[in-house]
Amino acid sequence: MSTEPLFENHTIIQATQHQVVALLTDLKNLPLWDNEITRVTPTATGAQIFRQSPALNPREQLTVSATPHQVQYHSQGSRLAYHLVFTLTESAGQTAVTESLTISANPALPVPLSLLAPIAKRAFAQKLQALATLAEKLEGVTD
Repeated sequence: MSTEPLFENHTIIQATQHQVVALLTDLKNLPLWDNEITRVTPTATGAQIFRQSPALNPREQLTVSATPHQVQYHSQGSRLAYHLVFTLTESAGQTAVTESLTISANPALPVPLSLLAPIAKRAFAQKLQALATLAEKLEGVTD
């Protein structure tokens, strides 16, 4: 796996760090903030996720690990294996989130990685914003 992230995205979420970690680590929540995911099936080590077609990985095996300040997704798909890290910092009831994506060194992609990177960065940024919107709605419900 490459050690350099392909990209990073940043956002501020009006929710506690604990709430954001809880959303990210409960994989059944994925379709609530990633509209390309159509199904999440729990497995012994994480979940199998299914995406709408067309997708680079229509199906992926996903595992998650977490600390109070970081959530990591490890994904293995048919064309692309990746490592998605969410780093969280809370201040005054809001959480700064940095999302970084690192991919395997030799992905089986139909296009060069240099062309895919800006498209992927934008798509992941949209999903990160959807996560923020969901967390903020849930924050309002729990107050």
